[in-house]
Amino acid sequence: MNRAYAIALNAFREAVRDRVLFGVLGLAVASLAFGVSLAWLSVSEHVRVLIDHGIVTISWLANLVAIFLGASFLYKEVELRTLYVILAKPVARWEFVLGRYLGIVATAVVFIAITAAALLAILVFVAAESRAGAGATQSLIDLVRSSRTVRVALVSLVALVFALLIAVSSRAKVFARVRSALSGAGALIGSITVCLLVAAVSSVVAPDETVYVLTSSVIVGMEVCITAALATFVSSFSTPFVTGALSLGFFLVGRSTGAILELKARQLPAEILQLLRVVAEVFPNLYLYVPTRQSLGLLEGYAPIASFVAQLAAYGAAYSALFVGAAALLFRRRDLT
Repeated sequence: MNRAYAIALNAFREAVRDRVLFGVLGLAVASLAFGVSLAWLSVSEHVRVLIDHGIVTISWLANLVAIFLGASFLYKEVELRTLYVILAKPVARWEFVLGRYLGIVATAVVFIAITAAALLAILVFVAAESRAGAGATQSLIDLVRSSRTVRVALVSLVALVFALLIAVSSRAKVFARVRSALSGAGALIGSITVCLLVAAVSSVVAPDETVYVLTSSVIVGMEVCITAALATFVSSFSTPFVTGALSLGFFLVGRSTGAILELKARQLPAEILQLLRVVAEVFPNLYLYVPTRQSLGLLEGYAPIASFVAQLAAYGAAYSALFVGAAALLFRRRDLT
């Protein structure tokens, strides 16, 4: 497992250097900012429109990142001849596949955490302005003064940002390990920490919406695990273009399984309907990972959330293990000469 971790760490470092990833991240932030304009077009549901638009943005772009990275996980290694150097060492092929898959998932999780933190930060301002318009609070400054949780979270967030800036910019050897950690597991932990600190602030303004965003982000992460496993499986025997096209097609089919199962016999011939239902039963039902407030039980309290998320986690883990295992078997038999 140490070898798989090393490969995952290297895959993560390669992914975060890719300019395409930063382009997608910029697109996500721009889309979240555009959501503010959409929110204020609504008469009374500013916060709800903003959150729904933001979660859709995070879900689609995070899955596209997983597909993009999964499509090129083997092609770059073969083209740059680095794969032969790795496999010449005591590294099993299944360890290489598992490591690359974990690197893709880690990159997607960092992407989700950053975009979720941006959405929650925007939520703080929109919710505060909305409450100010309703007379619930006068301004965001009054909210900071009145809430100890907000003050502690903001101070911790500012201190964390300054510490990271000092560690990155300093040339002292004492920060060498910090910089190394930031390019590895530290980036994952740091992005999640920032997201939770921003969530602590937004929970004071909009507690239900904050829970909805955090829970939806976790569920999107589970969906990304399946998408990345599927892309890894296709990439083990195909080219990057075909892998991207097939993975995107499979993703769209998975998102449509809920609608396929609800089709009636009057709309299509019975034979075609039966074939579509078989496909829907075989493919992972990714429509489950598009939760609504009703499915999460937010209208009835927070109790049903844990059991619902646990069921999705078990479902996603089973499909992810199946696809990654199949990818390892195919890659083991692949001729690389």
